[in-house]
Amino acid sequence: MKERSHFWTNKVWHTSIFVLLMQGTALLSYAQQGPNSLDRDRAHVMLQAIKSDLKKNYYDPNYHGMDIESRFKTADEKLKQATSLGQLFGIIAQTLDDLNDSHTFFVPPGRSYRIEYGWQMQMSGNKCFVVTVKPGSDAEAKGLKEGDEIYSIDGIGPVRENMWKIQYLYHALRPRPGVRLLVIKPDGKQQQLDILSKVQQGKREMDLTGSLGRNDLWDLVRESESASRLHRHRYIEKGKDLFIWKMPEFDMTRENVDNFVDKFRNHIKLPTAADLAARRDPVLSYAASLFWLEYFTGTGGGAIPD
Repeated sequence: MKERSHFWTNKVWHTSIFVLLMQGTALLSYAQQGPNSLDRDRAHVMLQAIKSDLKKNYYDPNYHGMDIESRFKTADEKLKQATSLGQLFGIIAQTLDDLNDSHTFFVPPGRSYRIEYGWQMQMSGNKCFVVTVKPGSDAEAKGLKEGDEIYSIDGIGPVRENMWKIQYLYHALRPRPGVRLLVIKPDGKQQQLDILSKVQQGKREMDLTGSLGRNDLWDLVRESESASRLHRHRYIEKGKDLFIWKMPEFDMTRENVDNFVDKFRNHIKLPTAADLAARRDPVLSYAASLFWLEYFTGTGGGAIPD
Protein backbone atom coordinates (compact mmCIF):
# COMPACT_ATOMS: atom_id res chain seq x y z
CA MET A 1 0.00 0.00 0.00
CA LYS A 2 1.33 3.42 -0.92
CA GLU A 3 2.27 5.91 1.76
CA ARG A 4 -0.56 8.41 2.15
CA SER A 5 0.31 12.02 1.44
CA HIS A 6 -0.46 14.89 3.80
CA PHE A 7 -2.46 16.52 0.98
CA TRP A 8 -4.68 13.48 0.63
CA THR A 9 -5.08 13.10 4.38
CA ASN A 10 -5.94 16.74 4.99
CA LYS A 11 -8.40 16.86 2.11
CA VAL A 12 -10.17 13.69 3.22
CA TRP A 13 -10.09 14.81 6.86
CA HIS A 14 -11.85 18.12 6.26
CA THR A 15 -14.45 16.43 4.08
CA SER A 16 -14.95 13.54 6.51
CA ILE A 17 -15.26 15.60 9.66
CA PHE A 18 -17.86 17.82 7.99
CA VAL A 19 -19.91 14.77 7.02
CA LEU A 20 -19.56 13.17 10.44
CA LEU A 21 -20.48 16.37 12.24
CA MET A 22 -23.44 17.29 10.08
CA GLN A 23 -24.96 13.96 9.12
CA GLY A 24 -28.59 13.75 10.12
CA THR A 25 -28.74 9.98 10.56
CA ALA A 26 -26.83 9.68 13.80
CA LEU A 27 -26.51 6.14 15.08
CA LEU A 28 -27.54 6.87 18.66
CA SER A 29 -31.01 7.81 19.83
CA TYR A 30 -29.54 10.73 21.78
CA ALA A 31 -28.32 12.32 18.57
CA GLN A 32 -31.40 11.29 16.59
CA GLN A 33 -34.06 12.87 18.73
CA GLY A 34 -35.36 16.14 17.36
CA PRO A 35 -34.44 19.25 19.34
CA ASN A 36 -37.24 21.09 21.10
CA SER A 37 -37.38 24.86 21.40
CA LEU A 38 -35.42 24.77 24.69
CA ASP A 39 -32.63 22.71 23.13
CA ARG A 40 -32.38 25.12 20.22
CA ASP A 41 -32.38 28.16 22.50
CA ARG A 42 -29.62 26.63 24.58
CA ALA A 43 -27.57 25.98 21.44
CA HIS A 44 -27.90 29.65 20.43
CA VAL A 45 -26.80 30.70 23.93
CA MET A 46 -23.79 28.35 23.77
CA LEU A 47 -22.76 29.72 20.39
CA GLN A 48 -22.97 33.34 21.53
CA ALA A 49 -21.07 32.55 24.75
CA ILE A 50 -18.30 30.94 22.72
CA LYS A 51 -18.12 33.94 20.38
CA SER A 52 -17.92 36.30 23.35
CA ASP A 53 -15.15 34.28 25.01
CA LEU A 54 -13.17 34.11 21.78
CA LYS A 55 -13.33 37.88 21.32
CA LYS A 56 -12.24 38.45 24.91
CA ASN A 57 -9.59 35.81 25.34
CA TYR A 58 -8.28 34.38 22.05
CA TYR A 59 -4.57 35.02 21.56
CA ASP A 60 -4.81 35.81 17.84
CA PRO A 61 -6.88 38.96 17.17
CA ASN A 62 -7.18 37.86 13.52
CA TYR A 63 -8.57 34.42 14.49
CA HIS A 64 -6.30 32.65 12.01
CA GLY A 65 -7.91 34.59 9.17
CA MET A 66 -11.48 33.65 10.08
CA ASP A 67 -14.14 36.35 9.81
CA ILE A 68 -15.62 35.76 13.25
CA GLU A 69 -18.76 37.85 12.72
CA SER A 70 -19.66 36.22 9.43
CA ARG A 71 -18.74 32.71 10.60
CA PHE A 72 -20.85 32.86 13.75
CA LYS A 73 -23.76 34.46 11.91
CA THR A 74 -23.74 31.56 9.46
CA ALA A 75 -23.59 29.05 12.32
CA ASP A 76 -26.48 30.79 14.08
CA GLU A 77 -28.64 30.45 10.97
CA LYS A 78 -27.74 26.76 10.63
CA LEU A 79 -28.84 26.12 14.22
CA LYS A 80 -32.35 27.17 13.19
CA GLN A 81 -32.42 24.41 10.57
CA ALA A 82 -30.87 21.59 12.64
CA THR A 83 -33.03 18.49 12.97
CA SER A 84 -31.23 16.73 15.84
CA LEU A 85 -29.23 17.42 18.97
CA GLY A 86 -26.24 15.91 17.23
CA GLN A 87 -26.53 18.48 14.46
CA LEU A 88 -26.79 21.33 16.96
CA PHE A 89 -23.56 20.27 18.64
CA GLY A 90 -21.91 19.57 15.29
CA ILE A 91 -22.64 23.08 14.01
CA ILE A 92 -21.09 24.64 17.12
CA ALA A 93 -18.08 22.33 16.96
CA GLN A 94 -17.50 22.99 13.26
CA THR A 95 -17.38 26.73 13.95
CA LEU A 96 -14.42 26.28 16.29
CA ASP A 97 -12.85 23.61 14.10
CA ASP A 98 -12.34 26.27 11.44
CA LEU A 99 -9.69 27.76 13.74
CA ASN A 100 -7.72 24.49 13.44
CA ASP A 101 -6.49 24.98 17.01
CA SER A 102 -6.08 21.88 19.20
CA HIS A 103 -6.45 24.04 22.33
CA THR A 104 -9.79 25.55 21.33
CA PHE A 105 -12.75 23.23 20.91
CA PHE A 106 -16.34 22.71 22.01
CA VAL A 107 -17.13 20.21 24.77
CA PRO A 108 -20.82 19.27 24.54
CA PRO A 109 -23.04 18.61 27.57
CA GLY A 110 -22.78 15.21 29.21
CA ARG A 111 -24.70 12.26 27.79
CA SER A 112 -26.85 9.65 29.47
CA TYR A 113 -24.87 6.84 27.82
CA ARG A 114 -21.26 5.78 27.60
CA ILE A 115 -19.37 4.34 24.66
CA GLU A 116 -16.54 1.84 25.06
CA TYR A 117 -14.69 1.05 21.84
CA GLY A 118 -12.69 -1.85 23.24
CA TRP A 119 -9.40 -0.77 21.67
CA GLN A 120 -6.95 2.11 21.71
CA MET A 121 -4.54 3.56 19.18
CA GLN A 122 -1.40 5.65 19.31
CA MET A 123 0.91 7.36 16.85
CA SER A 124 4.42 5.99 16.42
CA GLY A 125 6.46 8.06 14.04
CA ASN A 126 4.21 8.84 11.08
CA LYS A 127 1.99 5.79 11.50
CA CYS A 128 -0.87 4.88 13.82
CA PHE A 129 -0.96 1.53 15.61
CA VAL A 130 -3.32 -0.40 17.86
CA VAL A 131 -1.79 -0.46 21.34
CA THR A 132 -4.57 -2.10 23.37
CA VAL A 133 -7.43 -4.50 22.64
CA LYS A 134 -9.80 -5.27 25.51
CA PRO A 135 -10.41 -8.97 26.13
CA GLY A 136 -14.00 -9.96 25.40
CA SER A 137 -14.65 -6.92 23.21
CA ASP A 138 -16.03 -7.01 19.69
CA ALA A 139 -12.67 -5.68 18.53
CA GLU A 140 -11.02 -8.86 19.84
CA ALA A 141 -13.74 -11.04 18.32
CA LYS A 142 -13.28 -9.39 14.90
CA GLY A 143 -9.53 -10.08 14.95
CA LEU A 144 -8.07 -6.68 15.80
CA LYS A 145 -4.62 -7.16 17.34
CA GLU A 146 -2.10 -5.03 19.14
CA GLY A 147 0.49 -3.93 16.60
CA ASP A 148 -1.98 -3.65 13.70
CA GLU A 149 -1.50 -0.42 11.75
CA ILE A 150 -4.61 1.76 11.47
CA TYR A 151 -4.71 3.01 7.89
CA SER A 152 -8.14 4.61 8.13
CA ILE A 153 -11.06 5.07 10.55
CA ASP A 154 -14.37 5.52 8.77
CA GLY A 155 -12.39 6.76 5.78
CA ILE A 156 -10.16 9.14 7.77
CA GLY A 157 -6.44 8.49 7.57
CA PRO A 158 -4.86 9.19 10.99
CA VAL A 159 -1.67 11.26 11.05
CA ARG A 160 -0.15 13.39 13.79
CA GLU A 161 -1.78 16.55 12.46
CA ASN A 162 -5.34 15.25 12.79
CA MET A 163 -5.04 12.73 15.64
CA TRP A 164 -6.36 15.20 18.20
CA LYS A 165 -9.40 15.85 16.02
CA ILE A 166 -10.11 12.15 15.62
CA GLN A 167 -9.88 11.63 19.38
CA TYR A 168 -12.09 14.66 19.96
CA LEU A 169 -14.68 13.57 17.42
CA TYR A 170 -14.98 9.95 18.57
CA HIS A 171 -14.64 10.43 22.32
CA ALA A 172 -16.10 13.86 23.11
CA LEU A 173 -18.25 15.22 20.31
CA ARG A 174 -19.86 12.24 18.62
CA PRO A 175 -19.14 8.84 20.25
CA ARG A 176 -20.20 6.14 17.82
CA PRO A 177 -21.65 2.66 18.38
CA GLY A 178 -19.46 1.27 15.61
CA VAL A 179 -16.45 2.08 13.46
CA ARG A 180 -15.06 0.76 10.19
CA LEU A 181 -11.31 0.23 10.29
CA LEU A 182 -8.92 -0.44 7.47
CA VAL A 183 -5.88 -2.05 9.07
CA ILE A 184 -2.56 -3.36 7.85
CA LYS A 185 -1.42 -6.54 9.56
CA PRO A 186 2.24 -7.10 10.46
CA ASP A 187 2.58 -9.35 7.38
CA GLY A 188 1.46 -6.44 5.15
CA LYS A 189 -2.03 -7.75 4.39
CA GLN A 190 -4.93 -5.31 4.46
CA GLN A 191 -8.11 -6.07 6.35
CA GLN A 192 -11.39 -4.20 6.75
CA LEU A 193 -13.05 -4.58 10.14
CA ASP A 194 -16.50 -3.35 11.24
CA ILE A 195 -16.20 -3.13 15.02
CA LEU A 196 -19.12 -2.56 17.35
CA SER A 197 -18.75 -0.49 20.49
CA LYS A 198 -20.22 -1.30 23.87
CA VAL A 199 -23.03 1.14 24.62
CA GLN A 200 -23.97 1.53 28.27
CA GLN A 201 -27.20 3.41 28.79
CA GLY A 202 -27.25 5.47 31.97
CA LYS A 203 -29.85 7.58 33.72
CA ARG A 204 -31.34 10.60 32.01
CA GLU A 205 -31.87 12.22 35.40
CA MET A 206 -29.72 11.86 38.51
CA ASP A 207 -30.47 12.65 42.15
CA LEU A 208 -27.36 14.02 43.86
CA THR A 209 -29.15 14.77 47.13
CA GLY A 210 -29.87 11.19 48.14
CA SER A 211 -33.43 12.18 49.02
CA LEU A 212 -34.87 9.48 46.77
CA GLY A 213 -32.77 6.77 48.32
CA ARG A 214 -30.51 6.48 45.26
CA ASN A 215 -26.72 6.37 45.14
CA ASP A 216 -26.27 8.60 42.09
CA LEU A 217 -23.73 10.83 43.82
CA TRP A 218 -21.53 7.90 44.81
CA ASP A 219 -21.87 6.41 41.35
CA LEU A 220 -20.39 9.64 39.98
CA VAL A 221 -17.60 9.53 42.58
CA ARG A 222 -16.73 5.95 41.60
CA GLU A 223 -16.73 6.86 37.90
CA SER A 224 -14.39 9.76 38.62
CA GLU A 225 -12.07 7.52 40.63
CA SER A 226 -12.04 4.91 37.86
CA ALA A 227 -11.20 7.57 35.25
CA SER A 228 -8.40 8.92 37.45
CA ARG A 229 -6.96 5.44 37.83
CA LEU A 230 -6.99 4.83 34.08
CA HIS A 231 -5.15 8.11 33.46
CA ARG A 232 -2.66 7.77 36.30
CA HIS A 233 1.08 8.01 35.78
CA ARG A 234 2.68 4.56 35.74
CA TYR A 235 6.23 3.30 35.82
CA ILE A 236 8.20 0.06 35.58
CA GLU A 237 11.75 -0.52 36.80
CA LYS A 238 13.93 -3.08 35.04
CA GLY A 239 17.07 -3.46 37.06
CA LYS A 240 19.32 -0.42 37.37
CA ASP A 241 19.52 0.40 33.68
CA LEU A 242 15.91 0.93 32.65
CA PHE A 243 13.06 3.05 33.99
CA ILE A 244 9.87 3.35 31.91
CA TRP A 245 7.51 6.18 32.80
CA LYS A 246 4.11 6.43 31.10
CA MET A 247 3.06 10.05 31.42
CA PRO A 248 -0.49 10.53 30.04
CA GLU A 249 -0.52 14.28 30.62
CA PHE A 250 1.68 17.11 31.88
CA ASP A 251 -0.60 17.56 34.86
CA MET A 252 1.69 16.86 37.81
CA THR A 253 2.36 19.04 40.80
CA ARG A 254 5.95 19.86 41.69
CA GLU A 255 5.74 17.44 44.61
CA ASN A 256 4.64 14.60 42.31
CA VAL A 257 7.44 15.42 39.89
CA ASP A 258 9.94 15.25 42.75
CA ASN A 259 8.58 11.85 43.79
CA PHE A 260 8.95 10.40 40.30
CA VAL A 261 12.39 11.90 39.81
CA ASP A 262 13.50 10.32 43.08
CA LYS A 263 12.41 6.96 41.68
CA PHE A 264 14.45 7.17 38.48
CA ARG A 265 17.36 9.27 39.74
CA ASN A 266 19.52 6.18 40.23
CA HIS A 267 18.71 4.87 36.74
CA ILE A 268 20.08 7.88 34.86
CA LYS A 269 23.43 9.57 35.13
CA LEU A 270 23.03 13.18 34.10
CA PRO A 271 25.69 15.90 34.00
CA THR A 272 25.66 18.56 36.66
CA ALA A 273 25.21 22.23 35.92
CA ALA A 274 28.95 22.68 36.30
CA ASP A 275 29.64 19.89 33.77
CA LEU A 276 27.40 21.54 31.19
CA ALA A 277 28.86 24.96 31.83
CA ALA A 278 32.36 23.58 31.37
CA ARG A 279 31.40 22.06 28.03
CA ARG A 280 29.90 25.36 26.85
CA ASP A 281 27.24 23.45 24.95
CA PRO A 282 24.48 25.99 24.17
CA VAL A 283 21.88 23.34 23.37
CA LEU A 284 22.41 21.42 26.59
CA SER A 285 22.61 24.62 28.57
CA TYR A 286 19.31 25.83 27.15
CA ALA A 287 17.66 22.46 27.76
CA ALA A 288 18.93 22.39 31.33
CA SER A 289 17.57 25.84 32.07
CA LEU A 290 14.19 24.90 30.58
CA PHE A 291 13.76 21.62 32.41
CA TRP A 292 14.99 22.64 35.85
CA LEU A 293 18.23 20.74 36.13
CA GLU A 294 18.03 20.75 39.91
CA TYR A 295 15.29 18.09 39.68
CA PHE A 296 17.79 15.67 38.19
CA THR A 297 21.06 16.59 39.86
CA GLY A 298 19.88 17.69 43.27
CA THR A 299 22.29 20.63 43.07
CA GLY A 300 19.57 23.31 43.33
CA GLY A 301 19.46 26.42 41.22
CA GLY A 302 20.14 24.71 37.92
CA ALA A 303 21.19 27.95 36.22
CA ILE A 304 23.97 27.68 33.66
CA PRO A 305 26.60 30.46 33.80
CA ASP A 306 27.23 32.42 30.63
